[in-house]
Amino acid sequence: MKKSFFLWGIVFISAVFVWVVSISFKGNGHFYPENSFQEVIKKKEEKQSFYLYLGRKDCKECQRVTKKIERQSQSLPMDVYYVDTKEETQQDLLRQFLSNYQIKTVPTFLEIKRGKVRIVEEKVVLPDGWINQIFMRKKNLFTIVNN
Repeated sequence: MKKSFFLWGIVFISAVFVWVVSISFKGNGHFYPENSFQEVIKKKEEKQSFYLYLGRKDCKECQRVTKKIERQSQSLPMDVYYVDTKEETQQDLLRQFLSNYQIKTVPTFLEIKRGKVRIVEEKVVLPDGWINQIFMRKKNLFTIVNN
C-alpha cells in the first residue's frame, strides 16, 4: 500500500512538472509588423514589456528576419513590434533614440522590460539559430543599456 501511494505521488509530481514546463515554453506574444515609433515609445513609458525590432523593408537581412518571426509567431514569449527606420515619420524622435542607445545598423532587436532597454542583437547578418537564442532569453546575449 505504501509503495502504491509513493508511486502515485511520483507520477503526480512528474505530471505537474511536465505541465509547468510545457506552459513556460508556450508563447504569449504576437508579431506586430506595422507600428509608429511614437506608439512604441508610449508603450515603453507605460512600462510595458515587449521586443522592439528595428529594420527596413529594403534590407534583405531584415526581410529574412521578418519571415522567420512570422513563422515563429505562435511561440513568441512577448509581443514583437516592428518599426521601419526608413519609413518612420517621427525621424527626429527615432534618431534621438538610436543615438541614446548607440544603434547603428539594422536589423536590431531590443528587449524593453518595465521601461528598461536592453540591446539583444544588433548585426547586419544574424547567425543561424539567432531567433531561438533571442526568444529563449539566453541572458548571455544581452547588452544592458541604462536609461
